[in-house]
Amino acid sequence: MLVLGAAALAASARAESFGRFGYADSVDLPGFTLGKSGFKTKWATSDKVGFSSASSRWSPAVMSDMGETVLLSGGAGNPDKQRVNLLTPGFSLHFSEGIDLAIGSTSAPYISWRDGSVQQDVPTPDLRWAVISFSDAQPPIALGFLDGSASLIVTGKPGQWRLRTNKPYAGWTRFALPLGLRPMATNDAAALGRVANFAAKWKDLWTRPDPEVKKLSISSDDLSVTATWTFDEDRVLLPYPITMALVGGYPIELLSNVVEEGTATELGPATLLEGSELKVRFPVRRSPPGRSMSLGTLVSPGPATVSPIDVPSIVSLALQDLAAEQDQQGLLASRDALSEYLARADYWPEPFTRQSLPYDRAGSTLDQVAAHALLMQSLLSGGGQTDSNSLLTSLAWRRDWLTWSFLATDLNVDRRAAALAALAGAIADDPAKRLDAAMLQAGLSGRRGLEIWRRRAGLIPKEPPLLETMEGLRQGLFGLVGTLRPGADFARRLLSPVKVVSDSWVILNQRDNLLVVSWPVLEPKPSTLSILAGAETTLTEASGLSKLAIERVPSGIQANFVPESAGIAEAILGLPKGVAPPATAAPPGFSESFR
Repeated sequence: MLVLGAAALAASARAESFGRFGYADSVDLPGFTLGKSGFKTKWATSDKVGFSSASSRWSPAVMSDMGETVLLSGGAGNPDKQRVNLLTPGFSLHFSEGIDLAIGSTSAPYISWRDGSVQQDVPTPDLRWAVISFSDAQPPIALGFLDGSASLIVTGKPGQWRLRTNKPYAGWTRFALPLGLRPMATNDAAALGRVANFAAKWKDLWTRPDPEVKKLSISSDDLSVTATWTFDEDRVLLPYPITMALVGGYPIELLSNVVEEGTATELGPATLLEGSELKVRFPVRRSPPGRSMSLGTLVSPGPATVSPIDVPSIVSLALQDLAAEQDQQGLLASRDALSEYLARADYWPEPFTRQSLPYDRAGSTLDQVAAHALLMQSLLSGGGQTDSNSLLTSLAWRRDWLTWSFLATDLNVDRRAAALAALAGAIADDPAKRLDAAMLQAGLSGRRGLEIWRRRAGLIPKEPPLLETMEGLRQGLFGLVGTLRPGADFARRLLSPVKVVSDSWVILNQRDNLLVVSWPVLEPKPSTLSILAGAETTLTEASGLSKLAIERVPSGIQANFVPESAGIAEAILGLPKGVAPPATAAPPGFSESFR
């Protein structure tokens, strides 16, 4: 069994996904930045909304990839808890001793609700929700009171305004952007009315309990996986790759109805689920277990000098291991490289979960982790094993729910790691890993789609070039649209219905309309060879063997044989009707490009 290492394996037993919330003492959200001293919208000239005093405490109490609850120091007017739920817009703060927030705008903020607006020194009636807006152009902020109603008042002077509750108040308050990041100056009654009316349209979003995912169901076939997330509320906020991946070239199918909120943040238009069931079909072709056999003789390149921290050489070795012609030396070189990496890699503790992980907050080594996850999976899948891939699991813990990416500081490292992890998951004959792979691919294509949307919306003059790693191979596995790039032919080979499990090279040739399997015999001792091509597979007329016994195994046969002597053994392979090996294709070398 291939494992991550003793310390990390022990931590994995209690592991939880943490996504964007790991390592951090501040939170980056669509439209908001939230920290110990307050929050600010991501509109460049917006005013910060500060707490009366910065929190001296930041203690995560609950954390997952979809949200977290943090304990703060609290005090009069200050929040004592903070809750982020990525299934609903904005964030929530819990106040036990009223609300007292500092706003540095020049003019007094307005407080609006469905039936009116007030400015400084005038209290509102008791409300379930309200909108704060400004005389200068910046995004309005909605407040929703989850545990009852509250009366608000603005006091102070230019640059030193206070937004306070006018009566005793305790409970959760949600803060959201009713217009997204669209700025609006509210200098007259008409503008105030427009803001209030739009906020009223979505008032249930500001005042409802936080949604939760109740169940994830996965179904699969040879061409795709279909994921169904069931929530306890309707109108959950969708991750942007669900709507942007298709624009970026990955033809996923959204099988649920959605509604556009009519707002946008830096992550594009806000899209809400209509109903409580989110169903998405992701193209990801199934690669059966074993090493791929193809028709034609290829010579294994043999093991090269491999550095465990050199991503290109590790990726190349991993792909060679998936081909039946990879020899014993190559497989040993792969195992040695993986073992050396696991022994020498640096590990960083994630503060909340206390998991020791092979990457830090910046994620600078994520591409190395992903390369070795691919190598580990190639050895597992090539050997017909279904053991867990602990490196791939550690990457899945970091995947962010909103972007389906790893959020590394360096975008190129992030995209390289996501592409390699997507390949690792795609070659695993496991629906859950294939779904993980497809979500990462949707994140990659979704980012490209987001840049296209930004250009179409007039936000940027043209799309920036984005790194694509092993794009041709991913085209073949995920059905990405566009001109086929180098490596797509090897993807077809990985999908071969004829696989082999062996510790040495195996080649398949055609002679006189017969399929001939050849493999090396290093010493005359009992050995096994498994060919996974269906229940009706046969192996007969062996040469170079003193004994051959066939045992039926799931998906094929296991040949138990005793060689006559060292040399080359051969046998005639019979395949089930309709099963045929693909034409040969060499494993591609490592490739990257910007486009």
